[in-house]
Amino acid sequence: MCHIHEIVLCIFGEENYKRLKRIVKIIGEIPMTDFLENVLNHHFENYWEEINKLLKKKDEEFRKKYM
Repeated sequence: MCHIHEIVLCIFGEENYKRLKRIVKIIGEIPMTDFLENVLNHHFENYWEEINKLLKKKDEEFRKKYM
């Protein structure tokens, strides 16, 4: 079970919500919040380096343009 630090509203498209609801219903052992936390953790673990490079690039572009 995940440790919730803050409750936030998250809006999904109808198709994604249906998929999530179906997956969680079939698995039956995990709340949707925990499933989504696991998906996000997996995504960040696998793509953090790429995400971080993009963030640094965009930050540099922003600083050059506005600072």
